[in-house]
Amino acid sequence: MEHLKGTETKDAAGMENWHSVLEEYGFSDIQPLSKLLKSADGEHCYWKADYNGVSCFIKCRKSLDSLKKEYKAMDKLSKLYPEYFPKTLLHTDLSGNRKFLAIEYINGDVLTADLIEQSSDEKRKRIFDSIYNIALILYENKMIHRDFNCDNLMVQEDGTTKLFDFQHVLGEDLPEDELNIQNPKRLRGTNKKLRPAPYTWDDMYSAYHILQMFERYDIPEYTEKMNNIKSKIGNLRNDFLQNKFPLSTYLNYKCFIFYKIYGIFQKCFYKVLQVEIS
Repeated sequence: MEHLKGTETKDAAGMENWHSVLEEYGFSDIQPLSKLLKSADGEHCYWKADYNGVSCFIKCRKSLDSLKKEYKAMDKLSKLYPEYFPKTLLHTDLSGNRKFLAIEYINGDVLTADLIEQSSDEKRKRIFDSIYNIALILYENKMIHRDFNCDNLMVQEDGTTKLFDFQHVLGEDLPEDELNIQNPKRLRGTNKKLRPAPYTWDDMYSAYHILQMFERYDIPEYTEKMNNIKSKIGNLRNDFLQNKFPLSTYLNYKCFIFYKIYGIFQKCFYKVLQVEIS
């Protein structure tokens, strides 16, 4: 997770407060990984530390958003599939709505096209299989990660790849923000392919475009596996919307897509009209 390293925080007091809290909970060798970010939602801070002899990544917050959902999803998946998801270590709610989540620190590199190209055939195949299996695991467990992109896929030395950052996850038995989900603008696609943004709502869509980076390499059963992923695009998202939340949410989504298509049509029509006039 070296890509998270950043500059020193401008809010030194905030850093020191979190440092003290983490020390009280038994963390040692505590190092900041990025500056303390401030937003309308509160404060976000990331650390690397040692916890009972295990190197870990810590996410600290002071906001209305809870880390409970992220912890619950990762805890379930890491116990069932430790090869593909970081192990959870500690989740604690503190006074004043302060909270933190500690997970296994992954030694590796963020997935990039260059990394794939420079890898051996064996490592490249393992990266492909890892991403493919992660997508299927999420689908089978009826979870939507909603931020399935290259930045959240960490490739280890042997090619085994893990998915992290479950901040936006949706799924059965997980606490949801219904008001947030019912906003149709949250359900839009991005067409950015290799970097599908949060709220795309379709991990299979994301996985399909990420795995296309392997198309020019000799990956066993590539076509068969890609077709399997492609056949699942949209299924889990639509099922989730129709069954987990009111039908109005699903209809809002469909209407939103209609207006997006209508807007594209308008732009194309006006361009053609301008050409004819000129």
